[in-house]
Amino acid sequence: MYAYCTQERLRSRVRYADALQTSIKVMCKFSKLIHSKRFWTLVASIVAALTAFFVMEGCSTQRKVVVTGACVDSLYYETSTVIKK
Repeated sequence: MYAYCTQERLRSRVRYADALQTSIKVMCKFSKLIHSKRFWTLVASIVAALTAFFVMEGCSTQRKVVVTGACVDSLYYETSTVIKK
């Protein structure tokens, strides 16, 4: 019984050491990745593409809401939408 417990503990420690070693390898590769110029060039290009997309989307449609009135009971909402093509 005692030998089984020590073997099980040893297996558990080996599994933990393997998991820790794998985690260290992944963190090392991630560290190399975020310090590389290619990674930041890719990130910058993705950000530029998304910025261009949302700027074009924002310019193609305009919405205007005008609220006039003195009290809550007499408010008048006027909504107009202009679609540019």
